[in-house]
Amino acid sequence: MRRALNAKAFLFALSSFIAAGPARAENVRAIMQAPLIVGASVSADYKTASPGRRLALRHTAASNLETIARPGQNSKAILPLVDAVALRGRTSVIALDLFFWDSVLSDAGRSVENIKRLVQLSADAKIPLVLGEVPELIAGRQVSRKKLNAEITRLCKAPHGCYLVPLSGLFEKIRADGGLTIEGRLVPVAELLPDGLHLSAVAAEYIADGMSEILEK
Repeated sequence: MRRALNAKAFLFALSSFIAAGPARAENVRAIMQAPLIVGASVSADYKTASPGRRLALRHTAASNLETIARPGQNSKAILPLVDAVALRGRTSVIALDLFFWDSVLSDAGRSVENIKRLVQLSADAKIPLVLGEVPELIAGRQVSRKKLNAEITRLCKAPHGCYLVPLSGLFEKIRADGGLTIEGRLVPVAELLPDGLHLSAVAAEYIADGMSEILEK
């Protein structure tokens, strides 16, 4: 049985963006049949399986998943590996943390172009893109975060843009509330982000649940 979302935190962050998903009728199962997971350490299943992998495995076999992920790398290093060949046969692109390390760069120009490129690649392949906001996890260093999130939000609101996973708002609320209430228990921030940067299994499962709700809209 799936863990209930106790959805206040995630849906509070999500509510502003529910209408921003692309105007297509794919259901979660179809989207998750053969996804390409792209990003940094979270997408690489560092310490625990990523939210994208967790959600996909509810609907398909592990052999149907492909991952292009490089821990500690930004989109400049990762995105060149994502091309028409990599997308062939894929049913979606899941990029929750692809632009996380871009947020520490002083110049966001190339990163903004990479966001546009990823959206276009997915559109050309006619498959959905599930794109995560960049949460604030390294205080004082993520100088380009707001600019990147503004571009991510803008493109996901465009027709046939992407499904936006509002991680920034989610983690802001988690910090404000001191954690997440799951099954009647307050799970503190230290259990959700044990090292302050990477997700625990509980946090990854919770985000996977939220992604499922987004894709059902």
